[in-house]
Amino acid sequence: MNKHDQVDELLAGFAVGAVSGKEADLVRSHVRECDICATHLAAMADVVAALPLSVEQLAPPATLRDRILAIPSSRRGVIPILPRPARVLPRFTAGPVLRYSWALAAVFLVALGTWNVVLERQLADTNSRLAGLQNQVLRGVLVGSANTTVGNVSYLANDHLALVALHSLDIPSGDREYELWVIEKNTPPQPAGVFLPEPDGTKLLVLSRQLTPADTLAVTIERHGGSNAPTMAPIITGHV
Repeated sequence: MNKHDQVDELLAGFAVGAVSGKEADLVRSHVRECDICATHLAAMADVVAALPLSVEQLAPPATLRDRILAIPSSRRGVIPILPRPARVLPRFTAGPVLRYSWALAAVFLVALGTWNVVLERQLADTNSRLAGLQNQVLRGVLVGSANTTVGNVSYLANDHLALVALHSLDIPSGDREYELWVIEKNTPPQPAGVFLPEPDGTKLLVLSRQLTPADTLAVTIERHGGSNAPTMAPIITGHV
């Protein structure tokens, strides 16, 4: 199996934070070089980000345990009590039958209590996993100078990896190209790479660094090779 196929099999697990550290390093390294895997990862990140929103998170009712534990006592009247034994069963009496009935009820009570504990743990685990997914992938929108949406960013927080997907980009004229910037609060813009759009006006960028919701992603048009500081106002901005 070559490196591309190996990474392709790891993408889904990587998107939900379920791969080892060595596997995560392999994915991060590969998606910077492979547009196909980067595109697949961006699509998976979108699904993971939406997953917690598609499932209603419910806490077990506070009365659930009491209702379950009340079942045996509420149905004691229907526990069958056999009549006095016929002459062909001289060893059976009502006393043992009652004892067996209450023993079965006690076993049933313990089983229901155990099942209730398991159910509560499963609900708590599900809610915890969904919350984890919601925190793993942060989503943001990128807008252009006309306040129209021109892309989005999916940020895999556990891996400090941002997937910036842009569309509706024009080809810069002359020797100009786009440059991506990360602007942290009260700090100068930091260059994050130069790029040219694809012929259809789209571009997927992989940014390997830690981001916070307070950070701004911005795009300007600079001379070929990029600049150490923006020479114009951003034409695209957004946050995670």
